[in-house]
Amino acid sequence: MRIKKYKAPTMKEARDLVSRELGEKAVILSSRTIDKPGADSEVEIVAAIDDQAKISAALKSKPSESVDILQNYLQKKQESGKTDDGFKKYLDIAGRIFDQIGNLSDSMAELSDSVKYRNINSLSKSYSSIYKLLCDNGFSEDYSLRLCGSLSSENPDDQVAVALKRVRSKLIANIRTIAPLKKKKEPVITSFVGPTGSGKTTTIAKLGIVSKLLFDSNIIFISTDTRKIGGAEQLETYGAVAGIPFEAAYSPHDLKEIVLKNYETDFIFIDTPGISQFDGLRMKEINSFLMPVSHDYIYLVQSINSGKKNFLSVTNEFRKVNVSALIFTKFDEAASIGEVLEAMQTINLPLAYYTNGQKVPEDLEPAETDKLEQIIFPDEVLGHLE
Repeated sequence: MRIKKYKAPTMKEARDLVSRELGEKAVILSSRTIDKPGADSEVEIVAAIDDQAKISAALKSKPSESVDILQNYLQKKQESGKTDDGFKKYLDIAGRIFDQIGNLSDSMAELSDSVKYRNINSLSKSYSSIYKLLCDNGFSEDYSLRLCGSLSSENPDDQVAVALKRVRSKLIANIRTIAPLKKKKEPVITSFVGPTGSGKTTTIAKLGIVSKLLFDSNIIFISTDTRKIGGAEQLETYGAVAGIPFEAAYSPHDLKEIVLKNYETDFIFIDTPGISQFDGLRMKEINSFLMPVSHDYIYLVQSINSGKKNFLSVTNEFRKVNVSALIFTKFDEAASIGEVLEAMQTINLPLAYYTNGQKVPEDLEPAETDKLEQIIFPDEVLGHLE
């Protein structure tokens, strides 16, 4: 607390001095009139301010408002001529702290929702049924409760059909999609990367044949999977059956030369070896192949069965090769898809295609919102909820 004495010709002027220097929250401890022989009397005021109150006020406000409060406080101190470098440094540090508090408040809001809807009894009947359905489909209990809890509190009287529609829309809202490949004047150059067993090569074959039939296009398949015995043969076989030329690239230079040689082709599809996301050397090797080539897309192909933790691990590691979009495979083999779709909402990568079977080229679908909604929860589930 600071205590200061002020003198002025009148009580009003003395109070103004207090307000200017100490602020509106200053407390007047005492006042008196001083008579001076042969001169006008003057008023003396003793006032006090609790500096901690200013800091408390800042902490109770929003982060952006907090910095404003402290800056105003500093300005008043400067005007009074009683500021120092120490406080300026404090203000700078405080600003950074409040930025961090702002980020923390977002996390706390999520936690608050989680606690608020921790009990399923807080949900309406319709959303309680859908909550159970979400959990059965692999979505986490915490995520399912927060999603259904927020919608239930906003729309407690929703019938189950309306509630299901709201939940599906909310799930899809945070999953970005991109348009399927289109023919251009220049060749559309697309590479495919991913972990072992993700279904990369079959996906390339599907997309290549679809592009050939849909756009009446010239296609070439190129494989850089030449180290493994039989690595390139599967794609070569698909190409032979579909009448699509095939070439193997044994080095980054080979790949660049093959691309340049086929620059009049409409679509160039490049396969890469399936590798573990933890194999740093192989990841660098793939990157060395792809970097010299100017790409339209680099698709990361992952199985929808991979699970949340593995999906995030693979995605984070394969970002090193500048992936631009995702392709999900093996929807037809998935017992549940919630884990990966929940994780999908936390990454900044769009979904381009998904596959739901082994048939080439039939079982390939572009990632369209209405189709994804039906895959997550088809309309048929209403019969089990009502």
